Amino acid sequence: MMQLTTTSYKRSEYKRGYLRVNGKFAEEIGSSKNHRRFSADVNEGDKVDARGSEFLGGDGRSRWSAPRGQWVRLTVSNGQLSATDFDDNTIPTPSWARLEVQS
Repeated sequence: MMQLTTTSYKRSEYKRGYLRVNGKFAEEIGSSKNHRRFSADVNEGDKVDARGSEFLGGDGRSRWSAPRGQWVRLTVSNGQLSATDFDDNTIPTPSWARLEVQS
C-alpha cells in the first residue's frame, strides 16, 4: 500500500487544490496558514488527478509571484510517481506531490 500526499498553496489558488483517486475526492488532512494538504491510499493502476502547488519562500519571490496551481494526472508504476498533463505529455513530477510506501 502506498500513501500519496499533495499540497496546495492557498494564497495563489485560483481554483482550489484537490486530490482525486479513481474519481473519488480525497479528504483534506490538514492545513497551515499558507497550505492545504490532501492524502489518499493508492495502488498501481489507480487513476489519480490532482491540482496543487507549493511555495516555501526564501527564493526572493513574494506570495504574489508564487507558483500558480497546476493540474496533473499522476500514475504509480514500480513504486515511482510519474506525471502527465492534459495532452498526456510526460512532465516532471511536481514537488507538491509525494509518494510514501507504507509497510
